[in-house]
Amino acid sequence: MAVDQNSAAISSAPVIHVAWIGMDEPEPYRQEESAEIPLFVASNRTEFVCQVKVPCSQGQREQWVLAAFTRI
Repeated sequence: MAVDQNSAAISSAPVIHVAWIGMDEPEPYRQEESAEIPLFVASNRTEFVCQVKVPCSQGQREQWVLAAFTRI
């Protein structure tokens, strides 16, 4: 997944399952094997919803963060 200035503004993302994790629960993914991706209401990215932690390789972390998610 390469992300740069020529990347499409909108593309499909994998299906995600969302669950709340208690403050006293361990993290589901190790820091080096995940990325925290911002989730926005719309593609203009003006209304932030939350961070979504997704598993990924170290080489993909920056690309996921740059891509972000929008709920469309």
